[in-house]
Formats: sequence, C-alpha cells, structure tokens
Amino acid sequence: MAYTGGTAAARECIAKLTELGALVDVYSKQWLSANPDFSYFTEDELAEYQSKSNSACEGHLLVISTSLDLPVVSNLLPAAHPGFDAYFGERAPHHKPDLVFINLATRQILCVGLGRKNYFFGFAIGTDHVSVNDGNVFDVVRPWRKDAEVTPSVLFMREFLQYDYAGIVPSLIESLYEFGICARTWDHLPLTPDQIEEILDQGPDGDGLFDIDDEMMSLDDARSIIAEFEEVDEDGRKNLSTIQEFFLELTWGDLNTQDY
Repeated sequence: MAYTGGTAAARECIAKLTELGALVDVYSKQWLSANPDFSYFTEDELAEYQSKSNSACEGHLLVISTSLDLPVVSNLLPAAHPGFDAYFGERAPHHKPDLVFINLATRQILCVGLGRKNYFFGFAIGTDHVSVNDGNVFDVVRPWRKDAEVTPSVLFMREFLQYDYAGIVPSLIESLYEFGICARTWDHLPLTPDQIEEILDQGPDGDGLFDIDDEMMSLDDARSIIAEFEEVDEDGRKNLSTIQEFFLELTWGDLNTQDY
C-alpha cells in the first residue's frame, strides 16, 4: 500500500527533511534507484517484501538524522507531531535523539541517541514505558529471542520491526550503540596518537620511561596505547560507516557528544 495523507505540516516536514538529506524513505523504489550500491536489499527483494507483508512494507519506514541540521529538524518535527515538542522544543533535554524512526504502517515513533559520556538512550513518542539503553539494547533489537525478557520495550519492538525484513532499524541502533562505546573509549585514552608519538620521539628519561599524560610508561606500554587508539578508531569508523550508508555527510564529531 502507499502511505498517504497526514497533516500539511507532516507532509511539509517530510518534504523538507528529504530535500535536506536528513530523511530516508528506505523501503522505497526511489531510495533504491538513487542509491544503487545500497547493500541491504534490491528492488527485487523489496517486491518480495511487499508481497510477504500484504503490501505493508514498501514506504513504511522513515529514518531521520537530526545531526545534519538540528535547528531545522527541531523546528519541523514538533510542527509535524506534537509529541516531538518535549524532545526538540525549547524545554527539551540537553541531548537530542540522533536518529528518529517513524513506522507509518504501525503508527509508532522510536527515537535513539547518545547522551552523556556517549551512553545510549532510546524512547518512543506516544507510547509509555518504552526505554532503550546500554543494558537492554540487544534484547530490544532482537525482540523475538527466546531468552529475551518480555518487557513493554520488547513488545513495542516486536510490532515496530514486523515489516523491517532487512533489519534496518536493528542495524542502525546497534551501530550507534557500538559507536558510542568507541567514542567513549577514545575520549578516555590519554592524549592523542600524534602527541604520544611526539613524546616517544623525544626519547625516554633516565629510567627509560616516558611521561604520557602524567603517567610514566615504558615504550611497550606507550605503544600499546597507540595500538588501542588504532583499534578503537577502526571499530568506530566501521560503525559510523553503517550509519553513513544512509546519511553520508555524518561525521564522528556529529555523533560524539563529548559530554563528560
């Protein structure tokens, strides 16, 4: 089925965010046509999903990035749906959601983001007792697991994901969650790799040690810190690249809260 209707403000919101590149109608022929290298599914697979869902899949999922132009998003979303006002209006909390998922088939809205210390958070608009955090994120994105505790959040996601055959929502949620871990780890490592290399180039003290951010380290220990930076950077960029497949212009700095 085609999802039509909605208020004029909602239609304007979708049109402007799409033009901005901040909204993706992922289960659509238009998106697939404009993104021929999209790795999740093809037009033929979309046709299969549409048949499998009794015509409910195509066009059912909108994904919004708030980071590409937060002031514009913060104005458009509350105008389109009053439930957004508490999270994007003048009285909104300091940390806004990074991604908003709108399920037009089930009429559900899920918001997720990184907050203080880049810890993960998520909630539903218009549905109480739905919460996603570092402690339950894997239960929520895999709500049909036999060992998952059946909570309001899990029940919400069972409905939300019923037509997400390609796993778009779980993939983006897990990538944002894992990116938050990487960003937090990077920010807590001492100095930067370049700064550590400069210290090593200056040579050790009389005891063969190097002063790395007020901690005396051996050469091997200092090198292990650089290796940890490299590993975290690789993992962080891998998860960021998953999100960039939908929103190419997003950067590490866009998602890292740097709030410690």
